[in-house]
Amino acid sequence: ETADAGITGVSGSISTATGNSTYGNSGTTLVNTGDAMNGAGGHIHLTVGSGDAMEGGGVFVDAGKVTSDAGTGGVIRLTSGRANNGTGGELMMEAGQGGVEGGAVWLSGGTGEQAQGGTVYLSSGLGVATSSGDVQIFT
Repeated sequence: ETADAGITGVSGSISTATGNSTYGNSGTTLVNTGDAMNGAGGHIHLTVGSGDAMEGGGVFVDAGKVTSDAGTGGVIRLTSGRANNGTGGELMMEAGQGGVEGGAVWLSGGTGEQAQGGTVYLSSGLGVATSSGDVQIFT
């Protein structure tokens, strides 16, 4: 935690980073909670501060770019929890509520500079013992 900024100014920053590498891979940053034997697993909360004059702070997650001619950019993967004998966790994406207008949700494939653009896939889950899940789109 950093100190408050007071009446004017900016509160401090917290940075966690690995070093650069000239030959080989750079390091990894991990944020983990421990397992629970007779209780619920811990949570990781990322909370951005509110702003009363301009806008609230943002959350940005950027995967690594590749600079070689034939590489593939990094992946962002969000996976909800598995339940061995119950219901798997939900993955929810929701735009913000607005006093005037709600926020938008955008899903788009990447731009292809020299070939086709990226594809957007929507797929329901496989049901091993029954049918697969539904894909529902509402207006």
